[in-house]
Amino acid sequence: FGRLLGLAMEEDGGSVQVLSLGARECLASCRIPPWLCGHPSGSVTAPGLVALFDEISSFAGAMYWDPLLRPGVSVNLSGALTPWAADVGPGDTVFIRSRKQQFGQTLGFIAVDVLHERDGQQRV
Repeated sequence: FGRLLGLAMEEDGGSVQVLSLGARECLASCRIPPWLCGHPSGSVTAPGLVALFDEISSFAGAMYWDPLLRPGVSVNLSGALTPWAADVGPGDTVFIRSRKQQFGQTLGFIAVDVLHERDGQQRV
């Protein structure tokens, strides 16, 4: 699925960078592919961002925190766009911040923020 989203590490010709992997928080970045920007304004769509953060947070987050290194299967995803999402278009860099909530033997819970490149603080 990551290939369909155009997600690959920089060394493999993609735009994904894992910036930090920590015990409770991971940070990765990637450029927004043009085809995820189907909003009438030309900006990224909510389903596009959800797919992006789901895939990236599975590998730069959930799998890293799981003792068996399982990337997992998403059971429940939700998201809401902020007004800043209108500023995110093709080729823009976003940061995906995954935060570990709780992990058990079967399920793990993480929280994810997508941040715009301008200052790394504006939630998309």
